[in-house]
Amino acid sequence: MRFPPSFLDEMRSRLRVSEVVGRRVKLKRSGNGEMIGLCPFHHEKSPSFSVGDRKGFYHCFGCGAHGDLITFTMETEGKGFAEAVADLASQAGLMLPKQDKEEEERYRRMGTLYDVTEAACAWFEMQLTSPAGKQARDYFMRRGITEETIRHFRLGYAPESRDALKSALLAQGISERQLVEAGLLVDKGAGSKEQGAEDTPAPSSLLLAPCYDRFRARVIFPIMDSKGKVIAFGGRILGEGQPKYLNSPETELFHKGHVLYAFHLARERAHKKNAIVAVEGYMDVIALHQAGITNAVAPLGTALTEHHLKLLWSVAPEPVICLDGDTAGQRAMLRAATLALPFLEPALSLKFAILPGGEDPDDFLRSHGAKALRELLAGATPLADTLWEMTLAQHTLGTPEQKAAFEAALMDYAGAIKNTSVQQYYKQYYRDKLWKMRQTRGKWGKDKQEITASGGRPLKSANAQLSPKREHIEISLIAAAMHHPELLRDHATEEAFAHLEFATKELDALRHALLEICASSPEISAAEMLLALENHAAVPHMNKVRKNPYLDSFTRPEAAPECVRSGWNYMLASYHLVLTEEEYQALAERFSEDTAAQSTALREQVEMQKKLVEKEKVAYEAALGD
Repeated sequence: MRFPPSFLDEMRSRLRVSEVVGRRVKLKRSGNGEMIGLCPFHHEKSPSFSVGDRKGFYHCFGCGAHGDLITFTMETEGKGFAEAVADLASQAGLMLPKQDKEEEERYRRMGTLYDVTEAACAWFEMQLTSPAGKQARDYFMRRGITEETIRHFRLGYAPESRDALKSALLAQGISERQLVEAGLLVDKGAGSKEQGAEDTPAPSSLLLAPCYDRFRARVIFPIMDSKGKVIAFGGRILGEGQPKYLNSPETELFHKGHVLYAFHLARERAHKKNAIVAVEGYMDVIALHQAGITNAVAPLGTALTEHHLKLLWSVAPEPVICLDGDTAGQRAMLRAATLALPFLEPALSLKFAILPGGEDPDDFLRSHGAKALRELLAGATPLADTLWEMTLAQHTLGTPEQKAAFEAALMDYAGAIKNTSVQQYYKQYYRDKLWKMRQTRGKWGKDKQEITASGGRPLKSANAQLSPKREHIEISLIAAAMHHPELLRDHATEEAFAHLEFATKELDALRHALLEICASSPEISAAEMLLALENHAAVPHMNKVRKNPYLDSFTRPEAAPECVRSGWNYMLASYHLVLTEEEYQALAERFSEDTAAQSTALREQVEMQKKLVEKEKVAYEAALGD
């Protein structure tokens, strides 16, 4: 049985080699991003069998076995080529092509349509550089897009004419029917009025034309498949009109739910970095690539689909979904999270990076810079915590019934995970966080905003009782960051500071202010930091730090860098020790058989942290002596 090459290509694009091989070989991710395991074709004790999803092949360095997912199915299951393809096509959700002249002709047409879309792409590129393309060039210039980036993404322009593309490609020998099949012309005679097809009125001279250009007066974003072949287009209107963005319709080449914009450009970098970022739109992707974040992709004006997730997972185990912080972004985040749950596997998940203030990635880059965006992406929230935070935001926890509903919602999410091991760990993770909630002075809090998203202790009010030791540590850490903002330029130090849970709202407001100022001005000096704080909303709380007579030496402006760093580490270790001691004390007060195991574990943790504090103290004292 003969299968068209385009059919086999689509089947391979829908299935990962590691997914097929992993059903028979236990694989684990290696340092270079590929998967390794024991070869199924010869006996070995150490793994020499490598599987690369990016390349689409497996290879054994021991016996030389080599092939793709079809070869693997044939050789491990004893199937012929046709039977193996039929089995894999079923797994990929594809119907086998009928072996008749009509079906063969369809696949032949698909091959021709690639030539049509490529010719259209070249024509759109040429129009952008023409005098008629000035408005489009000005648009890209206003958005900060360079000529090099324009060439890299093959951006173009569709003039306002309703038959300019049609006339140009007909002159090249391409038929009107082929242009319709490629989604480049609207077929008025087909009797269907497509969205966006009539977004500008037709000149009277063209009213009788059965087919006319789909894209008019728009900047053009070519859409490529995973091999870099042009398969469709997206267009953004210049000036007034609806829809703002218009994509090609579904064609034999283009299935919107299976394609990620710029995946062909991002996949190699994503594979090397073992990381990929999904944003919302064309311009977001282009802006990120231009800023050096070249592992970014986007769905094409639709929510993420199962096929999109498989594409993302084919190059990285934990893709980052970067969304706007507005209401629509929150809804998209929940959709993506719940979509992914059934497909989670050990070491296969998602993370979420939420942009502040409703900004999109392009806006964020302009206002904060590439370094700040990289840091935001690096600090993306794991899927489990994202679901916790979203569920917490949706529930009131004032009554036993409301608390039970909150817990039930979390367990429903965990129950959607098909992998039993991952499901059990999710349920245990949520039980642990719920247990920590209950330890907060034995109550959940009347207001859910009192409870931190991490499930830890709530922020105390200004007049709440606070241990002098903990308050001293918090004030010292803030004073050090105020006088030595270089501490927050170090990613590890900044990350540690960002994840603290300060006990008073006043001190926590200062902590947030320091982080915000450093994020917007990474190279800020100590003097500039103090001035920025003076203009910040948190300024009323500064006197609690400035007028404190017991600040440690490392917090002072004149402290040496070695002293600052060692003092910071000592104070940070002390802070975590105090938190653990408080948690242990709270548990000891209600000690029972049910809490015995937790109490013992906490006591051991306290002892370990005491040793760490002593070690950091010795280093700090040595720095002071120097």
